[in-house]
Amino acid sequence: MYPVISFPGFFISQIYLFGVCMVIAWILFFYGLHRRAIVSGITKHIFRYVTTFTFVIFIGSRLMYVFSQWRTEKFIFQDFLSGSDKFSIFLGKFLFSSGTGEYNLSFAGGVIGFLLVFFWLTKSQKKQRIQYFDIIIPAFFIAAIVGYFGAFLGGQIYGVPFESFISLEYKHKYNIVPLQKPLFPLPIFYMIIAIIGAAGSYILSKKILPKGFIGAAGLGFFSVMLFLFEFLNGADDTLSSHFFFNINQFLSIFGILFAFGVFLKIIRE
Repeated sequence: MYPVISFPGFFISQIYLFGVCMVIAWILFFYGLHRRAIVSGITKHIFRYVTTFTFVIFIGSRLMYVFSQWRTEKFIFQDFLSGSDKFSIFLGKFLFSSGTGEYNLSFAGGVIGFLLVFFWLTKSQKKQRIQYFDIIIPAFFIAAIVGYFGAFLGGQIYGVPFESFISLEYKHKYNIVPLQKPLFPLPIFYMIIAIIGAAGSYILSKKILPKGFIGAAGLGFFSVMLFLFEFLNGADDTLSSHFFFNINQFLSIFGILFAFGVFLKIIRE
């Protein structure tokens, strides 16, 4: 997670810019959810439960990352279950460290965590769920622009080896294991996709459309792009080592199917 802003002589000596970007993205996301919900006429919306969403998103993203990298991360659980680690040590390892010495979160796990809270809080508002997706997807695009910019800075290094003038090469003193090969700039492309999604959502919001159309269009667009570009991720996980597709691609398939189902429902109505 680098580069950093340094504060010599202060209690906090340095701040990682990727972490700053994640905080900004989080603020933009929930502010966007709140704002769009009010504009849509939903005054008592579910997004006021920010703490619940944040906690479950974080736990989900860590759990899914541990699962996705089970070969190196399984020792967190094995040491605890064997009695080698106390619960406090296990909790510290799970929340704040990794078997590789780095700290990572799973995008798919965060999405699943968000959806679990969403469906739980809307269990008595099932008719409003489609309308909520018109709120969620545009807010996600705005937050994703900042989040992927943070990834571009080196917070989450990924992309297949790629020799070109657009390649990224992460050689930095804050990198634990400096990469020797240039990589395909996948975070930049995801950032561009998010910008296109945000612009498209804004244009559609100015038109009179059925409820759920904006959310389904945005979700379908992003899911298709995610599925295709994840072939250029360059990293293996538990699923891709057995089923060819990685966790994000399986998530994108569900996103495509859900968007297709919403469009079918709109057409029938």
